[in-house]
Parts: sequence; C-alpha cells; structure tokens
Amino acid sequence: MDDFLSSIRDENKSIQLKEMNSMPTRFWTELSKLQHPNIGKIVAMVRSEKGGFLVYEYIEGKSLSEVIGGLNWERRRKIAIGIARALCYLHCFCSPTVLVGDLLPEKIVIDGEDEPRLRLCIPGIMCTDTKSFFSSAYVAPETRETKHITHKTDIYGFGLILIQLLTGKSPADPEFGMHETIVEWARYCYSDCHLDTWVDPTIREHASNNPNEIVETMNLALHCTASDPTARPCSSEVVQSIESLIRPRSCVFGIQCSTTI
Repeated sequence: MDDFLSSIRDENKSIQLKEMNSMPTRFWTELSKLQHPNIGKIVAMVRSEKGGFLVYEYIEGKSLSEVIGGLNWERRRKIAIGIARALCYLHCFCSPTVLVGDLLPEKIVIDGEDEPRLRLCIPGIMCTDTKSFFSSAYVAPETRETKHITHKTDIYGFGLILIQLLTGKSPADPEFGMHETIVEWARYCYSDCHLDTWVDPTIREHASNNPNEIVETMNLALHCTASDPTARPCSSEVVQSIESLIRPRSCVFGIQCSTTI
C-alpha cells in the first residue's frame, strides 16, 4: 500500500483535496481492511467521477449529536476515549496514515454499549461539496486557509468534540456572547469563570465531586484546539492523557506515532 499511495502524500503528511481524486482502485481495498472496535467496518464502496459512497456494516445506535444531551459523564468519557483510540489507530498504525478531515459528531455512531463507531468520509472523494467541508467548524482554521488536511486537523476536531462533551454546547450555539467561536468561549470560561458556568448541567454533579478530572479534560481540549497546530498533541499523546485522567495512580504507557507530525 505504501508504494501506490506514496505519490499522494507530501513530506508534511498532509493531503490536499484536489490530489485525492487520483487515488488508485486498490486504495478502496486497503480501506476495507481497517479493523478497529471504534471504526465502522466498510463492507462496500461505490465511486464515480463526481464522488462516492462508503457502505458500512449496520450499527445499532444513534449519532453522537443525537444522544449527547442525555449522557452522564461516565458515558461521555467512554465515548471520548473510544474516539481518541480510533484516531490513534488511523494516525499511528495505518500505513499510510488515514486522515478524517472533519470529525463531525454526525459521523460518530454510539452503539448500545456506549462505544463510539467512527464512519470515515475520505475528503476529496467521498465529500464532493468542498465549500461546505471547509466551512465546517470542526475543520481546523489553518486547514480552511491552506486547504491541506493533516494529523493536527483531526486533533482540532477531537478537541472540539471534547468541549462539546464537557459543556453540552455545539459550535452553532448562539450563546457565546462577545466570543466568536466555541473555542474562544471555552478558553475564556476555563481561565476566568467558575466551573458551574461552563459545565453541562447534566454532568454537573460529577463535576462537583471530581473537579480535577473535568478541569484537566478541558485543559486537554484546549490544547487540542490551539490556534498553532504545532502546539497540539499527537493522537497517541491524547490517548495517554485522557486515559491517565481516569487511572491517575496507574502507569499509562503512551504509544509512539510511527510518523513524524
């Protein structure tokens, strides 16, 4: 797989949408081999000159955007860990790396055991509306400007989902006042406001009993959504950080990425 895909990867491990349309047919076969408990299994693919579709195995559940409001913190935390592990697998164990691009809650199906299942949508082939893609709040600012998707694009999207899990608010929420984005609002709340002002009321009791865990999770989310992409952690560091929050007294071994960010 490395040989026939090396031509579409640049030295910075980024992908430009216009380059993706020339992916060889064998790429789809390699995609079907992806196996991870937090990634939906691809069972068929349909592609044309105008775009394409990935067909997934049936997953009993609803999208994260549909269920998030009724979840307690333990369930939200489990979902966050599952998404982080899926990204680590795609970034560090797939050769070449698979990038998501826009990590939307609508792409994440939550099954009956609260496990998130990420449904991939390969930018430039499966996403034909590039204007809509680059206007998504879940796409990193530098990606909207340069039109290049990188590992740090996915990390930004994950940080945004973490903020959503903590606050119960989406990027489209109108209640951010003078702050233009949910990230700016979250950064302000984290530094200047009491915990109760930004934590989702649904998980407020847990936050009161475990304030350090909630605060450190928000700290991770803000690192993931840093305006400077080089300041964001890689996916293996995200997994290590988020797992250490629930097992602070045990050793958590990080996984070193096999690629250079």
